[in-house]
Amino acid sequence: MIPRARIRLFADYFAAIKNEIAVDEMFLVLSKTSAEEVGHFPRVPHWIGKARRQPYLARTASRLARIIWIFGGSMIYLLLEYLKILRIHQSVDTLSCAHLDGAILGLSARVYKIITPEQFPMLPQTWLTLPWVTQHELPDGANELPILSILNRRDLLSALADAVIVTLYMRRHRYLSHWVLQSYTAFRWFLVRRAIDRLSGTLVTTAHFDRWAVLVDRSVRECRRTHGCSKRLVVTQHGSMGPLNQESDKVTRLNLPTRMQQVDELYAYNINEATAFLSEVLVNSITAREIKYHFFKPLITLSGELISSRTRVLFVGHPICEKFHIEAFKKIKSWNDIEVYYKPHPKSTMSESLAEVEWTLISEEHFFPIVDLLVSYPSTLVLEYEGRGIPASIHPLDINLGDLPSYLEKTQRIIDGKAG
Repeated sequence: MIPRARIRLFADYFAAIKNEIAVDEMFLVLSKTSAEEVGHFPRVPHWIGKARRQPYLARTASRLARIIWIFGGSMIYLLLEYLKILRIHQSVDTLSCAHLDGAILGLSARVYKIITPEQFPMLPQTWLTLPWVTQHELPDGANELPILSILNRRDLLSALADAVIVTLYMRRHRYLSHWVLQSYTAFRWFLVRRAIDRLSGTLVTTAHFDRWAVLVDRSVRECRRTHGCSKRLVVTQHGSMGPLNQESDKVTRLNLPTRMQQVDELYAYNINEATAFLSEVLVNSITAREIKYHFFKPLITLSGELISSRTRVLFVGHPICEKFHIEAFKKIKSWNDIEVYYKPHPKSTMSESLAEVEWTLISEEHFFPIVDLLVSYPSTLVLEYEGRGIPASIHPLDINLGDLPSYLEKTQRIIDGKAG
């Protein structure tokens, strides 16, 4: 008989996966398509640009990948994941976290760019690092706690077994079977969950609503089932909630099946972003108890000097609005003395045709030019540039070409106002 605690663990993973699916489905809606048309691959923003151009090929590839995954591919993949981590584990020294008073959870590479001692001096000095996450230099005085240093071989085997079980369950589930490729995350998820369950004190995460957010939130909830739990959960915003908090036809786009309910402190960009968290990410009952709010401005380092007399415009790219940006560029470029830059989304594949457009393409991920205006959907870059006094002409992520004339009028007014 499966212990009740392990059943709850499986339920937590399925809750995490359903959130991942909800976000993927939201991006499909924003792309004006559906999984039935382009397939059920995970992480939609990474491939939707190509899939929209060749939906039949994408759908066929998805179905083929699903068949391979169900009939043995998943077992091979998970076993290889286990063997890779096992090899790394053999070279990691065992450490104790018994007296740990909290940790910053390095669940993604972006965490290292967000959490800085200058902006967050009161947060823990210990960083939980993951071997598969690209690690940047830790702040001075920080202590590194490799995740494999607090796990043993039995943990690795148990995580593998759990991953196999949930994958087998998903392929039999009426709804989850369509998204069974999402189970590629299972082994690492169960591995991280075992490690975080052993931590105490203040846990800091930049995850809002994905599988990692559910993992940390449910770990704290499990701890609070017992007497004397010392865990506290701090969430630090890592990206604008704007695109996920818009409404289309009076239907909220981001509809998370599982919301965070154990958050004690929230670091947000501003009051509007904090309000978006309350309406979209946190459970309603969380407002009934005390939660501390802090506000900070995301930092950005701008490059170059604004020595040209021409007006500089930066297009903040995304596969969903590529066609709109191309048409907007054609009009804006015809205005007098305009110099245009285009910066693709760093996590999504840009269409090859965009390289042929006569704007200055910025391929370097960490290069941010000094400009006069941004043309962008609601994004973190908008907030970062606003912090440097540079305005943006904002449009919905899924804006229609029919809205181009009114958008250009608004953009022209912003440019004229800045020039005046």
